[in-house]
Amino acid sequence: MKLENCKETDSESIETERLTMTVAELADTLQVSLPTAYTIARSDGFPAVRIGKRMLINRARVQDWLDNQNTDG
Repeated sequence: MKLENCKETDSESIETERLTMTVAELADTLQVSLPTAYTIARSDGFPAVRIGKRMLINRARVQDWLDNQNTDG
């Protein structure tokens, strides 16, 4: 794990930024329904990984994925 994802706070404790989000968090972030978020997460090229029964999404790569989507219809 890279330590660059951790931030030191004033109280000398380490605050860890989560590297992944859940499909429910993706739905909330994109303001779409949960079934739509699952469809997106399962699509080719989307930065998601299945670990056991959980599907986790790489937070850092979601914006890159969005930027590369064709909006022409």
